[in-house]
Amino acid sequence: MRGPQGPQGPGGPGSSDQDDTRWDAYTDFQHISRRTSDKIFDAVEAVATLEAAKLSGEKLKPREETDLRTTVDAAVTLLRTELQNERDRSELYDEILSRWEGEEGFINRFEAMNATNTRPEPWLGDFAQDIHRAGWELGYLKAGREQKETSSGDPYDGQVRDMFDGGSE
Repeated sequence: MRGPQGPQGPGGPGSSDQDDTRWDAYTDFQHISRRTSDKIFDAVEAVATLEAAKLSGEKLKPREETDLRTTVDAAVTLLRTELQNERDRSELYDEILSRWEGEEGFINRFEAMNATNTRPEPWLGDFAQDIHRAGWELGYLKAGREQKETSSGDPYDGQVRDMFDGGSE
């Protein structure tokens, strides 16, 4: 994408390569941020769908389960890389990663989870909240918002919780 150009096109009066570059970078960031934000919301919804299917005993088609798992894996991969790169900046990033990584971490548990087993998996709700929290803290879910942040952080945390437990705390 190219930014706005002057009346005479590239290099004409009122335009410079520097202006175009600045516009391009903003547009690229905005596009990436929206795509990542969509992936995060899709991943939270996919975890909720998998959990609901498990609890109701609904058997997912193999392709549907694969798609849901892939949605979660894609978002987690994006977030995990950035959390690892930025873990020195925030204790919260390290806390999230410590829950995700390792033999008993959410990522390994998710990969090993049997979606057809109707046994409840309470950690799935925690995993979805972590995905959402990571997206919020890294700025993807905040981008373009002018709402004031509540003292507890993300004003939409309750929506994630409601997907898993009907709003009860």
